[in-house]
Amino acid sequence: ASRPRNDDTMCVRVFFNILIGRLDEHLAMAKVLILDGDGRRRIHLEVLAQKAGHIPLPAGTLQEAMWVAEVYGPEYAIVADSLPDATKADVKKAFAACSSGPVRRVKVLDASGATLPPELQQN
Repeated sequence: ASRPRNDDTMCVRVFFNILIGRLDEHLAMAKVLILDGDGRRRIHLEVLAQKAGHIPLPAGTLQEAMWVAEVYGPEYAIVADSLPDATKADVKKAFAACSSGPVRRVKVLDASGATLPPELQQN
């Protein structure tokens, strides 16, 4: 049995508020860079971010993420388990070492393992 749509939306808001709200309680809407090499899961995360009231900015590789961060200036980057060209640690190092101010200011969050909703975790 599936939950009513309103419950799903509330769960989504809780998920993103846990990730983002723990850093900035007063930010109701954020530009969120979503890094995930798994296209289906990345799209799912984009939809969840939109339902939670945020603006998703998708990227499937570190190189793409750096470009998106430079152009769109997200407040947060959510890094899932799989990127073809980088580990989560590589992403954090690349953002911190970047000479561009907007990229350096992005707060990189780990959204893998237990922090992801069960339907998004890899089996």
